[in-house]
Amino acid sequence: MSNNCLHRVVISHQNFDELNKVVEEFNNCNLFQAFRPAPENHDNDWWSENWGPMEDVYDVEAIDCCVDDWYQYILDFSTAWTPAVPFFRYLNEEMGFEVNMVYYEAGSYICGEYVNGYFVEHDLSVEGTLQEISKNIIDIYPWIVDDYNEIHGSSVSEEEPFE
Repeated sequence: MSNNCLHRVVISHQNFDELNKVVEEFNNCNLFQAFRPAPENHDNDWWSENWGPMEDVYDVEAIDCCVDDWYQYILDFSTAWTPAVPFFRYLNEEMGFEVNMVYYEAGSYICGEYVNGYFVEHDLSVEGTLQEISKNIIDIYPWIVDDYNEIHGSSVSEEEPFE
């Protein structure tokens, strides 16, 4: 069984039809294949360069909201093993979507954030990393603090890195 990489993506677009296509394919667990189809003859490098994970999204939930004439959805989902940064970078850079994504993969102790071209990843197995993680990630996945403490035998609280 693969490790689940948990994601939360806030995705928006000025064109409701474009955003609706994303949400429809997302709800069908066919998001990656619908917008960036895998070629027939491809290798593992293709996956990592174009989608991130080798499989499409699963355990999906979409929540809609509209902010200042921008149509927006919050997408919560999982992928196997790795974050979907390359795919959402493609939607952002090539298709004009605004993307704010955070993820956490507990099996590899990595978490990160992609916000409209800015990407940062953290390895929780490295001591001191917790203080570098954005409050946005901790707010969505608060158990990261417990995982960090377990790895390092420490007792950092949720609030400490941000005082």
